[in-house]
Amino acid sequence: MTTRPTTIAGVGLALRPPRAEDADALGQLVGDVDRSHDVVAGWVRRWERDGFGSWVVAVEDEPVGFVGVRPREDDIALTVRSTPAVAADGRARAALRLAVADAIEWLPDVPLRLRVAEDDPTTRAVAESSGLVHVPEDDHEARGTRWQVLESPYVRTFTTLPPRARRSLVDLWVRVNDAGGAVGFVAGAPREDVEAEVERREDGLASGHLRGVGLMTPAGDLVGAAFLRTPTTPLQAHIRSVESVMVDPQRRGASLGRHLMAGVHRAARDEGVEILTLDYRDGVGLGQFYAKVGYTEVGRQPGVIRVAPGDDRDSVLLWRRLAETPAPDQTGAQEEPERR
Repeated sequence: MTTRPTTIAGVGLALRPPRAEDADALGQLVGDVDRSHDVVAGWVRRWERDGFGSWVVAVEDEPVGFVGVRPREDDIALTVRSTPAVAADGRARAALRLAVADAIEWLPDVPLRLRVAEDDPTTRAVAESSGLVHVPEDDHEARGTRWQVLESPYVRTFTTLPPRARRSLVDLWVRVNDAGGAVGFVAGAPREDVEAEVERREDGLASGHLRGVGLMTPAGDLVGAAFLRTPTTPLQAHIRSVESVMVDPQRRGASLGRHLMAGVHRAARDEGVEILTLDYRDGVGLGQFYAKVGYTEVGRQPGVIRVAPGDDRDSVLLWRRLAETPAPDQTGAQEEPERR
């Protein structure tokens, strides 16, 4: 059984559902205490009805900001507000990153959009650092204000690689490797080596042993990719191995890694997967990142990866449970024989 979390922990903050008593804090942030009670009451009703909605950004359970999550006909509208101190120390950015990743992993698969006033570069910077991209064609004017619209990346799975998609994947893989990413090659590996590896992955996609996960910009550009490998034994049909996780090094600092992993988790759950495993090359700073997205180290092979003469690295094995193990079917269980 899979249960969506209703509290998300971050560094120095947490996201939680709203309560009626949070209305005064919202009113102080937006300068409208009277209306804030109706707004928060609506948020509470949405959570009760839909199981998701706007988040309270809390420090020691006290509200210091809000991330609005409002479903509309063809998208989900995001907003972010926080106290000046929380905005200044980066926690507003962290809160929006958590909310976007949660939406990618759990909410309906529609665009996530946030609009900012043209004269509000601070909020735009928070949005861009959370992976959202300006979509100029959606800019508009309303009530005398010129608004800019930013949209989050989205995730798509793939089982084939048409020529353009194949070229995009090779380009991404080469950029990541050249930037020092641990993606299966020594530094400076030629493009031909990457192309050969992509060909092998295509064979796995065709056989059904692999499923690809791509992170795309609103314009459809590939900025992240990973693979889910299905074990060959039926004894492990409930697990997948996550392989070759990579995001565009030219877009560092935009939370793309977190968003890609959210998409990987969503894709795995869609297949009924209960457990994910993953291994990575030590020494490139990935341990803390994977811990933040729910993985636990369960093993280590010292020195088995040689990236250069005299530079041997550990291979680190990680594990994460996505869903609870279903209870065994008791309907056909044999009763204990009567003792005579």
